[in-house]
Amino acid sequence: LRLQSYGSPSLGEESEVLEGSLCPDDMRRQGAAVGYRRAGRIIGVVLIGLPVGRLAHYRNLVDVGRET
Repeated sequence: LRLQSYGSPSLGEESEVLEGSLCPDDMRRQGAAVGYRRAGRIIGVVLIGLPVGRLAHYRNLVDVGRET
């Protein structure tokens, strides 16, 4: 199982699944991305079982501090 992280997930006040599912069976098949927010901005992400190429997308979200 591949784990990748970017930013500062440990400083997040809230977390949400951005892609996939945290259900173990689903994670093995399709992976998941979890975003960590502070003051409404994504400050970190953890990717579980996703291809290396997906990190670039989420790294961009963290770098721009996307607010949603």
